[in-house]
Amino acid sequence: MHVSVHASIVIMCCAQVITGGNYDVDLEIMSPGKRVLYKDMKKQYDSFTWTTDIEGEYQFCFSNEFSTFTHKLVYFDFQVITK
Repeated sequence: MHVSVHASIVIMCCAQVITGGNYDVDLEIMSPGKRVLYKDMKKQYDSFTWTTDIEGEYQFCFSNEFSTFTHKLVYFDFQVITK
């Protein structure tokens, strides 16, 4: 998934595996410059909040590579936090 946002925006994303296998996936979030902002593996639920440092397209990558025979359904929530 790709999302374009301005700089200095507070972003929160949450992901939860709803069904499938051991209820776990990998999540990686990358900045427009391809810098990894967040990476965690085999999580059932995870959330990450950060302030964007540059304007551009941020990438959210989910992987089920370690469990190729098990399909999974993932709930994903992306929010722009306003003050």
